[in-house]
Amino acid sequence: MKGIIRALFINSLILYLAYLIFPGIVYDGSLQTLAISGITLTILNRFVKPLLKLLLLPINLITLGVFRWFINVFTLFILTAIVAGYHVGTYQFSGFVYNGFIAPPIFFNQFFSFVIASSIISLLTNSLRWLL
Repeated sequence: MKGIIRALFINSLILYLAYLIFPGIVYDGSLQTLAISGITLTILNRFVKPLLKLLLLPINLITLGVFRWFINVFTLFILTAIVAGYHVGTYQFSGFVYNGFIAPPIFFNQFFSFVIASSIISLLTNSLRWLL
């Protein structure tokens, strides 16, 4: 029971931090939506993600684990389909210039926004689980 409550808290915190970091994530701002999103992500991570890993094991073995990002993107897609107040939209990066380094403006469609958002969520999850 303690592990489930801890996972709910961590997942809710991670979804909120991902919302703060990446502007492509749209969240309605209510704690209820955040709690429902955390519960949904916990359920998806406990039940759906292992099933997807098992189903996609041959592809994951062939690509030497590189295909794992697809499982994370699909899990995030399911989360946004279930929870109405939390979704990932398109994102326009305006670019920047720093000491001669130029990053041009880039438009990310919804698929690449999902890839970026799931990468941020995975990075935050691994970092927070390493700390705790």
